Amino acid sequence: MSAVLTATAVSKSFAANPRVLDRVDLTAHPGDFLAVAGQPESGRTTFLRCLAGGYRPGSGTVVLNTPNAGTVDLATAGARTLAWIREHHLRSFDGPLAAPPSQDAAAAVARAARVERSRATAALDRLGLARHADVPLGRLRQGVRRAVALAASLSASAPILLLDEPDTAADPGLVLDWLDELRENGTAVIAAVGPASPLIASASAAAYLHEGKAQWTRQ
Repeated sequence: MSAVLTATAVSKSFAANPRVLDRVDLTAHPGDFLAVAGQPESGRTTFLRCLAGGYRPGSGTVVLNTPNAGTVDLATAGARTLAWIREHHLRSFDGPLAAPPSQDAAAAVARAARVERSRATAALDRLGLARHADVPLGRLRQGVRRAVALAASLSASAPILLLDEPDTAADPGLVLDWLDELRENGTAVIAAVGPASPLIASASAAAYLHEGKAQWTRQ
């Protein structure tokens, strides 16, 4: 089975940290669950953003294989191409939704995931958030808003799902149940997690980021 996303020798630096990522590799196939673990400031979130096209790597490639547009290197793709990729092939969770504070949670999930309100409400219920469905986002605590955003990402249909610490936004057991369902349908899941995350044990492969380096281990 062909890989849907391949990162090769991805490096990234910032002025305050010249070696955040140092030639990090990743290969994701349909149905994979890859865990990228590390301490805070280890570069795990930076790597996820490089995979999503949010950050440009200093060097390396991030190649997405699509059934209708061939291969696309997200490390060099233009803004229009990235927007199209994020709409059709790749979804991310890395914080609260960018939505009006007056919009209720169900409406925000429906809009972000491009699903009907009934499905959005069911998604919130799956993460134990049913009582927040009709509450405006501006009235929700920050932690609940993160959970609402996670529900939106898990509800969206996409071949690749990138998640930044999903187990800190909702009950890990509920998250794993949903991820198992998505994987059975062919979604490749890549999650940045802490070193003690309960999600690591369920991953098909895991890597620990330290001083910019990553070593992958198949589970």
